[in-house]
Amino acid sequence: MTYGILFAAGKGSRLAPITDTLPKPLVPIHGKTLLERNMDSISDLVDEYIVVISYLGQMIIDHIGETYQGKPVQYVWQENPKGGTFDALRNGASAMQDGDHHYLVMNSDDIHGPELFELLHDHINTTPESPAIGTHVYSDKSRLSQFGIIKTKSDGTFEAIVEKPQEYVSDMVNIGVYYFPASTRSLIYPRPEGQESEEYITDFVNLVNEHMPISVLASTGQWLPVSYPEDIEKVEGLLAE
Repeated sequence: MTYGILFAAGKGSRLAPITDTLPKPLVPIHGKTLLERNMDSISDLVDEYIVVISYLGQMIIDHIGETYQGKPVQYVWQENPKGGTFDALRNGASAMQDGDHHYLVMNSDDIHGPELFELLHDHINTTPESPAIGTHVYSDKSRLSQFGIIKTKSDGTFEAIVEKPQEYVSDMVNIGVYYFPASTRSLIYPRPEGQESEEYITDFVNLVNEHMPISVLASTGQWLPVSYPEDIEKVEGLLAE
C-alpha cells in the first residue's frame, strides 16, 4: 500500500489578499483547485490520501470530503504550522496504518505536468524499495540561484540540496516531490523537546541519504509554481494552451 501525503497547512501569505479568506490549496486554477490538481497527479500512484492541514483547514475538509476519486482521504492537523515541512511529515506519517507501507510526499501548491509522475510510476514499479526525489530540469540557467538545486554523486544518485547557489551546481531544481519506501519510516524521529525553529523535509531527505542511495528523477516537463496573485493569470493561460 502506498500513501500520498500532501502538505496543505501553510497560509500562502504571498498570495494575499486571496489567501486572507481562502487557504492556498483551494485557490482555483483553470476550473480546479491546486490541491485537487495535485491529488489528480498522483491518483494512479497511491491507495489513500493524507492531507496535512492547519490554516482554514476545515474549508479544505468541507471541499474535498472523505473520499477523492474513490480513494479514502484522511486529514491531520499540524498543531504547529510554523514547525516546518519535516513536522508536517511527522503529522502525516502518524496517520499511516502499521505495516510496510510506502509513502509519496509532496507540496500542494505547484502544478506539475505528467512527465514527472510517469518517471515516478516507472521508479515505483521497478525499484519500490528505493527512495526518490523529483526534480525539474530548469532551462533558464541564469535563474538557478533562486532555487534549491540538486547535486548528484558520480553515479547519478542524490548527494545534497544546495540552497540558492551562487555557482553552478546542476540544472535540477528541487520541486518538493518525494517517494519514500516503508523502510524509511523508522527514521522519522519525534520532534525534539523544546524545538522552536522550523524543521524541513530536506533534513529528512539528508537523513535518508545517510542510510541508502536516493534516485534522482529529472523531469523536463511542466512545472508551474503559483506564488503570487499575478502567477494565477499566467498559469491559467498556459494551461488553457
